[in-house]
Amino acid sequence: MRLSSPIWPCLLALDPSIAASLVASWDCKVAVPSASWDLTSLSNEKIVTHTRSSPPSEYVEEVRWNTCNELKEREGYDNADQCPAGTLACLTEINKKNKDGVDRITAVIPLAVASDLRPEVSSMQPPSKGLSLLLHGSSFPSSDPSSIRHSLNLTLLCNSSEESPKFVGFDRLRGVVDIEWSVPAACPSSKDGSHDDDGEKPPEKEDPPVPAAGGGLGWFFLM
Repeated sequence: MRLSSPIWPCLLALDPSIAASLVASWDCKVAVPSASWDLTSLSNEKIVTHTRSSPPSEYVEEVRWNTCNELKEREGYDNADQCPAGTLACLTEINKKNKDGVDRITAVIPLAVASDLRPEVSSMQPPSKGLSLLLHGSSFPSSDPSSIRHSLNLTLLCNSSEESPKFVGFDRLRGVVDIEWSVPAACPSSKDGSHDDDGEKPPEKEDPPVPAAGGGLGWFFLM
């Protein structure tokens, strides 16, 4: 179970600009009491898709994200057909109807946004090695007061080489998209700085989840 970040309400009560500066300082490096991860090598755009049938057509759910940086604007797309600036992860739903062969974008959902990223990290439970990284996004639809906030949950598995990410599921009630990805960056480093490569003995117990706001100021308030 993930815990809410204890520092964000305090920071917002003190000065909203402080919280904003912490989001801006997201450096893609996270830690729990016994291990840390440098995810800066994941600073590139990835896309996974999932197709679900809805006769007489089908829907393609496309997730495009960059773990560390904001997504670039897509050339050839109208502004209404892509997530706004400041988005790190975007879910696009595309309706495909075989009769006319025309694709229609029916939903564009920001799963992770820089203005409200609030990264949360949890270590994997042995014998697995890796981490779960939760990035927060916007409410959808934004005009509906009853809408829910969406988020992207990345399950990063320790592996000696990078494999293609997998679409695990989309929980529409919670607004959470789950993606699994095996990468070397998910292999943790211990407190003494040594790297826990795949194949070594895993830690004996799971560390509790902690917020990964990034930057020294966040850790200062956490302490």
